[in-house]
Amino acid sequence: MPDLTTIAWMAAIGFAAASLALLAVATWPASRSRIADQLGDAGIVYLFEGRRLIDATARARRLLPKRLPDGDDWTGFVMTFAPRFEELEDQLATLPERAVVQIEESGGEPTGMVLTAEWKDGLVRLSLEEREDAGDLPETVERYALSAMQAELSTLRSVAERAPSLIWRQRADGTVIWANSAYMNRASQEASEGAMMSWPPPVLFPDVPQLADDSDYDETKPRRVTITERATGIDHWFELSTVSENEDLLCFAEPIDDLVNAETSLSNFLQTLTKTFAHLTVGLAVFDRKRQLALFNPALVDLSSLPSEFLSKRPTLRAFLDALRDNQRVPEPKDYKSWRMKIAQLETEAADGTYEETWTLPTGQTYRVRGRPHPDGAVAFMFEDISSEVSLTRSFRSEIELSQSVINSLEEAVGVFSPTGTLILSNPAYAALWKMDATSALTDITLTEALVAWRGVCRPGGGIEALAEALTQTNGRSAWLGTLSLLNGARLSCRLQPIGGGNTLVSFRPKTRRPAEAAGKVTQGVFMES
Repeated sequence: MPDLTTIAWMAAIGFAAASLALLAVATWPASRSRIADQLGDAGIVYLFEGRRLIDATARARRLLPKRLPDGDDWTGFVMTFAPRFEELEDQLATLPERAVVQIEESGGEPTGMVLTAEWKDGLVRLSLEEREDAGDLPETVERYALSAMQAELSTLRSVAERAPSLIWRQRADGTVIWANSAYMNRASQEASEGAMMSWPPPVLFPDVPQLADDSDYDETKPRRVTITERATGIDHWFELSTVSENEDLLCFAEPIDDLVNAETSLSNFLQTLTKTFAHLTVGLAVFDRKRQLALFNPALVDLSSLPSEFLSKRPTLRAFLDALRDNQRVPEPKDYKSWRMKIAQLETEAADGTYEETWTLPTGQTYRVRGRPHPDGAVAFMFEDISSEVSLTRSFRSEIELSQSVINSLEEAVGVFSPTGTLILSNPAYAALWKMDATSALTDITLTEALVAWRGVCRPGGGIEALAEALTQTNGRSAWLGTLSLLNGARLSCRLQPIGGGNTLVSFRPKTRRPAEAAGKVTQGVFMES
């Protein structure tokens, strides 16, 4: 059996363990015993687990806002005490490392409160206590509550006085019983010259009681009102809101002159655009980011043959193109599948700003269609009837081809030089004679190059030099007729004739020798060579 000494030691150890356990429970709420049960309503103590408030004294709960943002208890605590304790959240962030943090109230007057924060095993205990040197106040007054109310009152006064909006409170009969600086400044501007400001201040918005009594009036939707400046006659715009406060009205008037001016400018600009679009011969269709028709002009109605009622219902781009197809205002595809692929390609290329095609319609008309991107994901399509332009181009091309065919059929070698001395037209006889084809040359053939070619196969003498002089004279080319002798003994009749547009026609025809020419005579002033 154990002796008496052993039993005594065991009893002492058990008593010490029990005492330490009771001390731990009494000094730290990690046992999750309720703070309110321990302190009653005597102190201001909070217990947090993470960002969640798990317990607090009654006095502490009364200081927190009734509605916490997004149900976040920690944010509500910080919002309440941050104005009184500098860098509150930053200092509390170091709590897991420091275990205990004490933060004194900013300024220290009049309450001289100290916030003590303790951390243990993920729990945070926050308590507010007075400093020992705090001033004396009646015990019935909660010192921190009074300090918080004074701070809030100072903030509200500063906000109201510095707000650019006109804020005032008035009775049901319209009498203003309180107003901020913005209202008083505006009232002094509207007062007659030399008049002294008195109380109550003049009523700037006499229609407020009627607005509030209107059954259709919605406090959540501001109404626009104007004040005409006495000195200049300029209207100033405000958005007026009212809130019922017991039997009074709390009123807010936000200056919106810049907004109204911007809206007026935008409206005038849109009217100008609308008038411009109305007179355009190009059909315009603008589709928003959802690919619904947002804007169109009268020309689109004419070019698409779609009724304005259909376009006013804001059809989608696909519905619009399907309607065009039904009206034979798009090129007829081979099958419906290829048509759908064509629509997808059109939409993609228009958004990239690369879509531009010429549509030959089954009706015989020709449209030029362009797609361009617009801000905010919108796309615009422009439809232009170019049937007359295409017809005229085709007519010109036909005439040019006909003229070229006529020139090509001539046995006479023909070349046409521009005013700048470039060979712009020739026929196969010219190419065969001078080994020079303007249609197949990589670069333009100049008059200088032509003269070099001519001199290379002609005998030196007056004929070729006279032709060169006639072609290169600076005071304008004139008609010329002469004969050229080639190195192979053949002779050419050469004719130079100015034609329209400052161009010059040069023609060469083989010449048959006559007896007089064989004797080397000169006839009718035309140079002849033997």
